[in-house]
Amino acid sequence: MSNNIQAALNTDLPDIMELLEALNLDMEEVHYSEFFVCKDKGELIAAGRVREYEDGVFELCSLGVLEDYRGAGIGTDIIKALMNKHSLDSVYVVTEIPEFFEKTGFVKSTHKSENLQDKLKRCVEEYACKNPVIMLCKHI
Repeated sequence: MSNNIQAALNTDLPDIMELLEALNLDMEEVHYSEFFVCKDKGELIAAGRVREYEDGVFELCSLGVLEDYRGAGIGTDIIKALMNKHSLDSVYVVTEIPEFFEKTGFVKSTHKSENLQDKLKRCVEEYACKNPVIMLCKHI
């Protein structure tokens, strides 16, 4: 299967929300226009978005791929599409799987953005993350 990554449509929103809930991902302030998605035979199998905070920080978040489709580069392709869409020089991610993001050029960061610190806290309290970290990617 080639990774058919595309900008999400308004009609994709219910499927995006279902995916985020199933994978226990960030569902805060979701808008379809923030997302890129991947579908297989019409079924949404992956999604990811970039959020821009008031302080100018960009966060890659709500990135998930259904388990049966992992390992095919879909997550990496979504990251690249999001970075290209936003022409980002740098983007942060709060994650409990740093080894995945290290493969795409992210490194651990000690960024002190209040929004990212709040996200770290929410990861532990709301999403039951174990040892989440902030990571930064300068470019892909």
